[in-house]
Amino acid sequence: MYSGFQVSIGANPAPGALPEIDFGAYQALGQEHLKGQAATVQHDLHDFLLEGTTLYDGTAMEESWFPQVKADVFISHSHKDLSLAEGLAGWLHTTFGLTCFIDSNVWGYSDALLREINQAYAHPTHIAGREGCVYDYDCCIAASKHVDTMLTIALHKMIDRCESVFLLNTDNSVRRYGEQPHDTTSSPWIYSEIVCSQIVRPRKLSDFRPTYIEHRADGKTLFAMDEGFGALYSITLDHLLPLDLQMLERWDAEHLRKGSRYALDDLYPLFPDVQRKLRG
Repeated sequence: MYSGFQVSIGANPAPGALPEIDFGAYQALGQEHLKGQAATVQHDLHDFLLEGTTLYDGTAMEESWFPQVKADVFISHSHKDLSLAEGLAGWLHTTFGLTCFIDSNVWGYSDALLREINQAYAHPTHIAGREGCVYDYDCCIAASKHVDTMLTIALHKMIDRCESVFLLNTDNSVRRYGEQPHDTTSSPWIYSEIVCSQIVRPRKLSDFRPTYIEHRADGKTLFAMDEGFGALYSITLDHLLPLDLQMLERWDAEHLRKGSRYALDDLYPLFPDVQRKLRG
C-alpha cells in the first residue's frame, strides 16, 4: 500500500460544484470489470486433505478460495453499499483504466464456503416441520475460526498488494454513536481493513509500477519507471485523505489535462503536503 483515501460520495456537493457523478450508471460496468478477476473456487474439500491424515492444508485452501489478484485500488465498503462500490469501481476503471478489487465480487462470500464445511463436518440435523437444519455448535465455531482467519489474512495481503485503499465513508460503514468521541464502525471486517491500512508496511511507489523500455525514433533507448453479534470498534481515519465528489471531478480533469501513464499520479498532486510526506 502506498496511499489511502476516505471517499465521501453520498453527501451533497458544495454550492457551485460540478454535477454529481451518476455511479449507478457505472454499476454494470463495475460488475463486468470485477467479474474478469473472479476466482474459480474449488469446493471439493477432500482435495485439500493432507495425505495419510484427516487434516486439511489450510494454506492451499486459502490460496484456492481467496487467491491474490493484481489490482490498483482496494475498495473497502459496507455490504449495504455494494452497489455504490461497484459503481465506483466501474467509474475508476472506465475513466482512468484502474483495476479495482472488491472482495465479494472476486472471491464470493465466505459464508458459502463455511456452509460447505458445516454441511460436511458439523453433523447437520434436519428438524421435521422446519426449514434448514441444526449444526453442532462447537464444530461450527471451529470452522468459523478457520474460514474467517483465512479471509482476514487474504484481505490484509490484498491491502498490502494494492497501491491505494479507498474506504467508502458512508453512514453504513462509519458513524458516531451518542457521546462516542471517535468515529466507530459496527463491521468487524471494515475495522480489520482500516487498522490494517494503518499498520501495513509503507511501500515505495516504484513497487507498484513496471519498468517501461521506450525505443525512440532517434535510436536512443529510454528506460522510464513511472512511479449477528453487534459491537462498535473505535477507529481513526486520520491517515486516509478526504476524497469527495469535487476532488474526484478535479482528478478526472487533471488526468484529461496531463494524461499521465498512471492515473493515480494525477491524484496525488491534489494533496501536495501529504504527497511530500509519502514520498519522503
